[in-house]
Amino acid sequence: MNKYEFTFYSECPSDGDIILYTVEIESNEVIMAEELTDYTKKFSKGYQEAIADDLFKKFKGKQTIQAIHQGVKITTVRK
Repeated sequence: MNKYEFTFYSECPSDGDIILYTVEIESNEVIMAEELTDYTKKFSKGYQEAIADDLFKKFKGKQTIQAIHQGVKITTVRK
């Protein structure tokens, strides 16, 4: 099992806040770091749940995405 942990920023479509997302992907596949960082560039704006769905379609495995928005910690899990 491989574990990939990384962060990226995305703008919230509702209020324009810039959100820091923390992502953990557990996978039996090898994922290149550059593939992760390049892919997340497409999320310049988006909702966490939609971003989680998109990342899961692309990279599979078990994924946990966390962010704090307006003081609320949100955790989204896909597996």
